[in-house]
Amino acid sequence: MRSSYYKQARANKIKEVRVYGIDILNVRDTPNGEIIGAIYDGDRVDVKEEVDNVWTKIEYRGRDAYVVSKYLKEGIL
Repeated sequence: MRSSYYKQARANKIKEVRVYGIDILNVRDTPNGEIIGAIYDGDRVDVKEEVDNVWTKIEYRGRDAYVVSKYLKEGIL
């Protein structure tokens, strides 16, 4: 079961990026919503959708979540 979930998650992502330029990045349930967790400088993130120029939808602990886009960088993996 884990492998099928993994394949599905990989198929749905746009790209893999890293958190960059902030020590702790809050993860929210909706844009400007409740904080449900945190990710840290250097962590890899699976991007699912770039919502707008402020928010990005990511995969976080098996669910959709949102972070501020300016702290996600490509090309530093």
